[in-house]
Amino acid sequence: MKKLSIAIGVLCLFGISTAALAQSLFQRCENRKGEIQTMKNQVKQIDNEIVSVNDQIGDLMQQMTDLRRQRTAKRGEKAALQRKIRAEEAGFKRMCSALSRCEAYERKIDRLKTRMEPMAERLRKIHEEIRTRNTEVVRHNQAVDRIENSYAQLGCDNLVPGQTADSTIDRCTNLFKEWNDLQSDINNLKKSVARLQGRYQRVIRKMRAFGIDLARLTKKMREACSHSTRIADLDALEKEHDGYHKIKDELNDISSKVKKFRRLKIVKPVIRMKKKGKPVIKPKKKAKPVIKPKKKAKPVIKPKKKAKPVIRPK
Repeated sequence: MKKLSIAIGVLCLFGISTAALAQSLFQRCENRKGEIQTMKNQVKQIDNEIVSVNDQIGDLMQQMTDLRRQRTAKRGEKAALQRKIRAEEAGFKRMCSALSRCEAYERKIDRLKTRMEPMAERLRKIHEEIRTRNTEVVRHNQAVDRIENSYAQLGCDNLVPGQTADSTIDRCTNLFKEWNDLQSDINNLKKSVARLQGRYQRVIRKMRAFGIDLARLTKKMREACSHSTRIADLDALEKEHDGYHKIKDELNDISSKVKKFRRLKIVKPVIRMKKKGKPVIKPKKKAKPVIKPKKKAKPVIKPKKKAKPVIRPK
């Protein structure tokens, strides 16, 4: 009985294993079949892609053919245009060779302006100094007029001892001292004007050379480049250059005014007794004014006989 049970158990176990094995094989085969089908589908997809790629290759080859044709056409167009350019350039040179010089002239204008600028700046400074010197001339003129008027009103050239107040003699002496001090300022002004004239002459000599170049360049521009807007620059330069020469007139004018100061002369009056004892005041003829003050003493200048003390030119 026991053996029978064992045998039945073995048979049952074998039957179950066989069924399981059969079921596993089926599943594996189905899986393999599915994998194979998938690969077949991939092959079809690849075939379709190859067809698409071939179509694209065909399109690209057609495009290459078209592009080569366009390239050949463009090369021909370029060659024709280059031939036309050479012909136009030759015609341009024949017709417009004169105008091509305008660019060179305009470059010369720029170079000339650069060369003139330092000299122009120096002349502008000289002109400013002339204005300053003119202001000094006006101030000195006012001082001279005041001294001259007071000198005449006080009768400083005809003082009589015993008849002229000491205060008048003192005022006349002070006027002479003021004039003497003013002469020092006038001398300094004269030297300053002389230096200005020297500086001006040195600069204007160089500017004259620039003026020759400017006139020559302006003539060429007007003849060949009348259309150029740079002619206005040349006109402005010429106007400015002409103005520099007018500075000479201003220098000459101020120099004349300073020389006029130098011609004026106020002689300090002195008291001298004549043989009859009558005191008179006469200036020394052609003598430079000299101040010799003494403590609490009246200044004395001994003039030559028959000389009249006045304000007079040298």
